[in-house]
Amino acid sequence: MCQNIYILTLFKEYFNSPFENSILKKAISFNKMNIKFINLREYAIDNYGSVDDEIYGGGPGMLLRPEPAESAINNTIKQFTQGKSINIYMSPKGEKLNQKLCEKLYKYKNLLILTGRYEGIDQRIIDKHIDLELSIGDYILPDGESASLILLECLARLHEGIVGKMDSVVDDTFTTGKLEAPHYTRPNNYKGTIVPKILLSGNHEEIRKWRLVKSLEITYNKRPDLLIKNPLNKEEKKMLKLIFKKSIIIKDEQN
Repeated sequence: MCQNIYILTLFKEYFNSPFENSILKKAISFNKMNIKFINLREYAIDNYGSVDDEIYGGGPGMLLRPEPAESAINNTIKQFTQGKSINIYMSPKGEKLNQKLCEKLYKYKNLLILTGRYEGIDQRIIDKHIDLELSIGDYILPDGESASLILLECLARLHEGIVGKMDSVVDDTFTTGKLEAPHYTRPNNYKGTIVPKILLSGNHEEIRKWRLVKSLEITYNKRPDLLIKNPLNKEEKKMLKLIFKKSIIIKDEQN
């Protein structure tokens, strides 16, 4: 899915380098994603290419006018192919992007992504045409292009054949609802630090258990909120109880 993506922007050139060097290039060359750019400047209100104006009520900065955005959106929607469609506006006021939301958006065949600039866009466009305001985090960027690029790369890697092995996508942090266990490679002994023996044992079941314990342990210590949000199976609950008891013992010993 997630086949047709339309990016409404004032700065198409921003995407040049990522599209030539990243997994986005692979997704496009493999015909997994058809990405089109719509230049908002082509829908300017005058011959000077004007697309923004001062904010009613005062305030710093300029705001994108509704006319260019609405014309661009309406003309873009006409290009949608049959299937589920969604209009997205990249905004710090939007729903925060996470892996589950990425997987949900991946199921849409047509994605229209409106990127903001300056102080944003006239609220009437959001109210009338936008299905989802989307944020990539609690911080402010100078544009919506960089935010949309993160969304595009998250979606691209969900397509089969783009990442080397789909197992690496399925088992990734946030896909499983837990942080990943530590990973090691050669050499076994690096400056006196040895790779855990279990990883060299060849016992796949014991390695799985070790990785699960480490994953739960790291998540418990660094992102306990993930353990609350995502349901655990019986094995995970049992392991987590042991991790919790171990943590209490260590704290008592330190005190």
